[in-house]
Amino acid sequence: NERNDMVLFPPSITKFTIPAGTSHPSSGSYYLSNDAVYVVISGNATFGTDTDDEQLVHEYGDAFWVMAGASHGPITNVGDTDLVVTVTSGANNRALTMFTNEADGTPSDDNPSVDTTQTTMRSYRQAEGSWSLNPSDHSDECNANGGVYNMGFDAIDNTPPVLRVKWAANCSIPYHYHPTGALYYIQYGTMYFDGDYASSDPMSETGFNMGDVRWVRPGFDYGPEYNGAEPMEITVLGTDTPPQFASPPEGPFKVQKTSTCTHVYN
Repeated sequence: NERNDMVLFPPSITKFTIPAGTSHPSSGSYYLSNDAVYVVISGNATFGTDTDDEQLVHEYGDAFWVMAGASHGPITNVGDTDLVVTVTSGANNRALTMFTNEADGTPSDDNPSVDTTQTTMRSYRQAEGSWSLNPSDHSDECNANGGVYNMGFDAIDNTPPVLRVKWAANCSIPYHYHPTGALYYIQYGTMYFDGDYASSDPMSETGFNMGDVRWVRPGFDYGPEYNGAEPMEITVLGTDTPPQFASPPEGPFKVQKTSTCTHVYN
């Protein structure tokens, strides 16, 4: 899948497990051929040594966006346990797994199509955000257990928005669809999606667990989405347009989205 947008179309995702006290790749800093988002599933990570964002510690649920061609890395596990991190891109898997060592040459900005004032990397960290009540209606049981909370990071310049959602036990969000698609990264707990598969027993729906990722195309309606008896937290990409709690229009679904993409040809 060479399409650059990582939410409008099924993306490519690579998951790394990096032992404590080690870095990946061993060759040092690198760049990727397409824009990408790293999401930490567990552990503590830094993403390089050159800029403030790269030195920040990213914990579970935190994200790090990087523009194609921007030097960063290596990914370093600065914690005491295994680091599990995903990297997502609209490119094919080869572009994700074949890191380009900057010793081979860094991409030039000497191209009239390149805007050098744009942001090249951005961190989305819980330490810098704040939680607010999720606006959906929730059951008395859910609210008594602690309710559902959002932490949103708006799009800034050419960087995408990111949303985190924290659920108490036995909560749900009603039927809806995402106008520009969505990617869900499960941080802990188990999440279910009514409507993904036909079933008369809601709990027979496929459960998504820690480290799993679910993509939903623009305009696909489903719901409710819910968890079980354990709390849950997710990181979400694709909130450029808020979810719509109604049926999508009938017929072929048309979507429009304005974004900036960068690609490096090697």
